[in-house]
Amino acid sequence: MKILFTRLISLTIIFALSLGNPIDSPSQEQYASLQKDFLQIADKMEILIEKSLPQLPTGEEYEHFRTEFQSFLKKKRLYASITPGENCENKILSFFDDFADILKYFVLRPPRSAIAEQIVQIFNANGMEKIKADVENLVATNIKRSDFEKYLVRNC
Repeated sequence: MKILFTRLISLTIIFALSLGNPIDSPSQEQYASLQKDFLQIADKMEILIEKSLPQLPTGEEYEHFRTEFQSFLKKKRLYASITPGENCENKILSFFDDFADILKYFVLRPPRSAIAEQIVQIFNANGMEKIKADVENLVATNIKRSDFEKYLVRNC
């Protein structure tokens, strides 16, 4: 009987731990604040990209980046056009993925090619350094991306 009771207690503890610690879990207010910050940075990046696109050098090697930036702008506008009650999951996740890629490759890590370096220089000349601090603060929240995506989908 004692062994059964000990196993039952152990299983209960393991189950409780698998649920996560609600004390450490971000609150709805933290997610809402993060979403607000995320959208403000997205607005700033939209302005930065629109300002920088005409300054990108012409050439086949830049076309991929130009296409990616134009895709971000298009998805940002689609996201902004979401109406209440609309099935918005695909729009928000598609926009979030493009935005996260741009932040990862051009804001958070050093450029990995001469072309990326030149794009970063153009972005810096157009105000990216101001945005970089905001992005670093956003990343410092340590909220898991998957949890934030779930929040965005539930609240779009």
